[in-house]
Amino acid sequence: MERGTVSLTNSELTALYNLAISQGCQKDDLVSKLKPDASNTDQNQVYTVQISEDDAEVMLDCLPIPSEEVDPNLTSSRIKIQQFISRCRFGSEMV
Repeated sequence: MERGTVSLTNSELTALYNLAISQGCQKDDLVSKLKPDASNTDQNQVYTVQISEDDAEVMLDCLPIPSEEVDPNLTSSRIKIQQFISRCRFGSEMV
């Protein structure tokens, strides 16, 4: 199982965390990894989150189908998670 990091803003973490809770996408300690820093009011603060390829797959499965109505933070999170999976599977030269 490949492991690595994804850089997400506080607002992206908040959107993913809320989605994981509401959709029941709780795998092991995935929700605790996504828990945003409630004391930080800077929504653009970037955090490095260590996840596995399996964690990334679970997150993608929980994300809604891309559309104009989807929260932009979820859309940007999807792109970052897809890039992480590509790096895990094909190496950094493919991303």
